[in-house]
Amino acid sequence: MTSRARGVTLIELLIAIAISAIVLTAIFGVVQGQQTAFYQGNLQRAAQGSARSALAFVEQRLATAGYGMDAPLAFDFMTSSSSTRGTRATGPRTATPPIPSRTPGASPRSSGTPRPSARARATPS
Repeated sequence: MTSRARGVTLIELLIAIAISAIVLTAIFGVVQGQQTAFYQGNLQRAAQGSARSALAFVEQRLATAGYGMDAPLAFDFMTSSSSTRGTRATGPRTATPPIPSRTPGASPRSSGTPRPSARARATPS
């Protein structure tokens, strides 16, 4: 009677451990990639939410900008002069200066005469 030993040899055990290590490394890489993608997605959603709320805030403030003000006070563009430099007008304005009308093609330095075209200036007389 010959008896054969039942069990696993050392070689079979080492091969099984090596295959298991390769499979576990591959699974770990996939899980790590999924976690990174999930984290990046959360960061992107948070940034988009912040931008959305900031734009909503600006939109709300712009909708009510200048509400209840007179037009001359809402558009108060000060001109700098030597007597009023560094000071702001504190009282309400009574009138705004008229805007001079210009004819199309007129130079602001001229007295209403149209400016010569580029071709007329380029041709010698």
